[in-house]
Amino acid sequence: MIAIAGYLSVLVAVGAAVKLAWDGWHASRGSGETAAVRRDAAVLLGAAAVAFGLLELAILTHDFSIEYVSSNTATTTPFVFLLASGWAALEGSIMLWGLVLAAFMYLVVRGLPTHDGPGAMAAAVLGVIAVFWFGMMATISDPFGVCTEVLAGQCVASSINPFAAALAPAEESGPIRCSRTTS
Repeated sequence: MIAIAGYLSVLVAVGAAVKLAWDGWHASRGSGETAAVRRDAAVLLGAAAVAFGLLELAILTHDFSIEYVSSNTATTTPFVFLLASGWAALEGSIMLWGLVLAAFMYLVVRGLPTHDGPGAMAAAVLGVIAVFWFGMMATISDPFGVCTEVLAGQCVASSINPFAAALAPAEESGPIRCSRTTS
């Protein structure tokens, strides 16, 4: 369930970024009205915050059906390192930087005057950057990919489709994979 909600929040962020780019471009060409641009930036920030919060929730609840969680945490990982696991690997780091980008965009856009054509164009450019960033999260760097195949207690295959049949390993070895040898 967390994977579905997280992936949907990433898709909402992509949609808000597209709308921000469109509204910013449209406002810079026409009236310069920036109210829609401010609203789009607020939706983008909200969706990014929800997505990152859901990733942290999945980590803290040990939802090993999510491949990112199963690859980067274990039930024996101390709490402070569980929190840091939210940005410990590529997908989580991209998610955190997406949240930082959305917060920066919101701070820039909320200070725009009501009629500001160049400011609206700057918001459009920021929207295009956010489309790339959140589009990457929705496709090739999905932190909410579900584990679809478990072998020897480890997730060996995953899918970006959050509606796929998810399997959860019983326990993962956490960030450091240890190999055991017998003598």
